[in-house]
Amino acid sequence: MTTAIEAKPAWATCNFPVMLDESVTQRVVAGAVLSRAESGSIFWDKPAPRSFVRGAVYDSAGKLCADSQRMGGVNADLVISVNPPILAQRERLDAEDTRLVGQWLYAGSWMHGFGHFLVETLPTLWPLFESGAEFDGIVAHRFNSPRTYDWQFEILRLLTDVEVHVVLDTPAVASQLTIATRPYHYQRHISAVADKVWTAVSEAAGGAIAAPVYLSRTLFHKAQGAHSEREFANSESVDDVFREYGFDVLFPETMSVTDQIRAARSAPILAGQSGSALHLSVFQQPGGKVLEVGDSRTRGKMIATQQAICAIKKQQVAQIPYKADDAGNLDLPNLRNALAPLIS
Repeated sequence: MTTAIEAKPAWATCNFPVMLDESVTQRVVAGAVLSRAESGSIFWDKPAPRSFVRGAVYDSAGKLCADSQRMGGVNADLVISVNPPILAQRERLDAEDTRLVGQWLYAGSWMHGFGHFLVETLPTLWPLFESGAEFDGIVAHRFNSPRTYDWQFEILRLLTDVEVHVVLDTPAVASQLTIATRPYHYQRHISAVADKVWTAVSEAAGGAIAAPVYLSRTLFHKAQGAHSEREFANSESVDDVFREYGFDVLFPETMSVTDQIRAARSAPILAGQSGSALHLSVFQQPGGKVLEVGDSRTRGKMIATQQAICAIKKQQVAQIPYKADDAGNLDLPNLRNALAPLIS
């Protein structure tokens, strides 16, 4: 169960369930088999999950390593993991055709969404800093999309130059595979070890403290070519208000991901609409503040993942509750009245 805070235009701290240090573990599996990945829809009544993912680690005897699975199907997480307890012999034999030689680190689910990659995939690489092992490669299962993106590998290159292998529909065998506890269980709890990875990425990207930053969605929505219920109809005017109050207005989709990380790291206040872009706050330096502008989805409460980030990074946070007319135009006087005390 997540702990929601009532969104108010005033700085506060977040409370979110934190994992005990002793519950964050790692282990090495010899001759580990990585099953093929699969995803699809399921048709259950609400509030049951709507889709499934398959893809996990098995020991050399074909027994499921339960700790390699992603926990899902809780609260607003509508994706569950479905992996057989014993992997079929045929699939184990097929896996022999793709051998990952040496010591590999299992990164869990290779999330295709930007925010989920930052908070679920990336932190699972914490053994890079905790195990003392020299890894030959990183391997993960694709989640509910087979697509990979250049920006994902650009982030990883800030941490390591080892080979990266994403399991799609072909299983594989790893000589030695380290399976580590996933630091963020979506909408459930988070571990402080996640920040070790975020800090390492942030420091590698660099960037000195600069002006407050507002992450605009104006160009993103224009590029979509279709109206979204979550967009502000007067988004350009919202951008102008933030400029009035001294914010650098940035358009993330026009920047490299490394430059996005630098901008977040450098911002004493990182502001933006609720969603993935604001999860760049994982890269802020200590003392940074996070300002979320509510939308038609979040209204007056911050989403759980942003709460988890702010809690583990000990960031002060504020949310400006959503207030708009029937056409979706954000109330600009209300925005100004909320901003004024926050930046004074």
